[in-house]
Amino acid sequence: MKVSLEIDVAAQPELVWKALADVPLIASCVPGAILLGTTEDGRYRGKVTTRVGPVSANFTGEAALDRDDMTRSGRVVGSGRDSITSSSAKAENGISGAQRGAA
Repeated sequence: MKVSLEIDVAAQPELVWKALADVPLIASCVPGAILLGTTEDGRYRGKVTTRVGPVSANFTGEAALDRDDMTRSGRVVGSGRDSITSSSAKAENGISGAQRGAA
């Protein structure tokens, strides 16, 4: 499955890029997400609880943030396992703090 979403933020690109590096801030914006800490290699540990109709999931896992300050782009790669069904999920998300229309 592929999900795509673009969000325009009414702020200076350098401020947006700085905010995208603040993992506790970003985690606080995701409904059901809890940041549990970091690993020795700099990955982030967390939990996401979600519900769709009668089905709920409690994923616990890790994610890595890879940023390129020169291009103001990067990606978040993560995976987790649901504590209820033992199902697993993997995700990769691109991030950009570039100004719209900028090359």
